Amino acid sequence: MTPILTPTPTLWRSLLPTLVLGCLLLLATAAVAVAAGAARPQPVTLPPLPPGPPVLTVAAEGGARAFSVAELEALGLHALEVDLLWQGESDSYQGVLLADVLRVTGLAAAEAVEVEALDGYRAVIPRADIEAWSVLLATRRAGRPMSVREKGPLRILYAMTPEQLLAAPQMDTRWVWMVRAIRPATTVPAMAPGKEAER
Repeated sequence: MTPILTPTPTLWRSLLPTLVLGCLLLLATAAVAVAAGAARPQPVTLPPLPPGPPVLTVAAEGGARAFSVAELEALGLHALEVDLLWQGESDSYQGVLLADVLRVTGLAAAEAVEVEALDGYRAVIPRADIEAWSVLLATRRAGRPMSVREKGPLRILYAMTPEQLLAAPQMDTRWVWMVRAIRPATTVPAMAPGKEAER
């Protein structure tokens, strides 16, 4: 019969370094797992912006609706830390969930929406994206409104890491900046389409 090993203070002291190392490895593994995917947009509170001119027109069945930045932000602000592929653009962005904009304009059930920029660029964003990635319509960068020179006043951001974006190159066409209009799309992109347009 094998004798039972009784823990003694000496035994615990000899095992302590191994236990500490094991705990550190578990923590490091958890950190890597968190870093492997971009964080979802989180609710945030910021000082409200003053009233301003309309910057976004959303076309729905009941007619077009215009929003100022302040009116958009009244839907509820969220913050997203974005590590972008484009140099100098990784930062904390704040804005509203695209899903919330579609909800209040009657487009929540749309299979896809077309987003148009000030320069005429257009991209189609399927509802599957909006549900899977918590797409953000950013109104601020580091808490400050964005100018057109800064690719504002509105821009589309996905909660994706650079690695995820590189693995799905068709997605980069959907990161629209200088957004000015949203409307129901007449076509719905497939799950893994080619690039709809080059910018």
